[in-house]
Amino acid sequence: MDPKETLIEVKLVDSFVLNKIGEGHGESRLYLGGISSKQIIKTIFNQGKPLEQTLRFSKKNILNTLGFFEPFFLNPKSFYLDNGKLISFTQPLSNIYNNNLKTLNRLKEEITEVAELLPSDKSGRTYLRVKKESLLRRFFLPHSVKIIFKKREVFIDCSIKPEIIPIKKAIKVNGQKHNVEFDYMSGYDFKSINET
Repeated sequence: MDPKETLIEVKLVDSFVLNKIGEGHGESRLYLGGISSKQIIKTIFNQGKPLEQTLRFSKKNILNTLGFFEPFFLNPKSFYLDNGKLISFTQPLSNIYNNNLKTLNRLKEEITEVAELLPSDKSGRTYLRVKKESLLRRFFLPHSVKIIFKKREVFIDCSIKPEIIPIKKAIKVNGQKHNVEFDYMSGYDFKSINET
């Protein structure tokens, strides 16, 4: 099998993460893919019963990724909505960053979490449900990283890499949908990041 078919990349979107810029409390379901991704998802994720998945993360990879975004966390900027208004994170990102570092420093190098693969819906979309306290939801900003899921023995290896290309996405603000360009790179001196 082609190695490219044994992994899948998934973006962490505003509706999923807890450190969001739009409205809502966030969903615990992470979209993995649709019908065209079904075979790859089946290859990577356990399709039997129970549908619990063990996700494995590298502490070093997470620390490197957070360190890469440190300039933004410590001095966040606002983003423009499609109506010309500015929108900012309401949470104090510097506190979130410092708390995440403290949490990570207490953990072992190999971090595991349990998630649940949900059955595909009628449209063929497949989701992975994680707990609210999952590091995927707490540690990252919307549209800032991609998670690469890859099957390894009994684990699903999860690598995190920064999303450095600006992306326009719809978010909910004051009950209405607006497009916003997520651009974490402009105006900052970001550190280089070593892949793990």
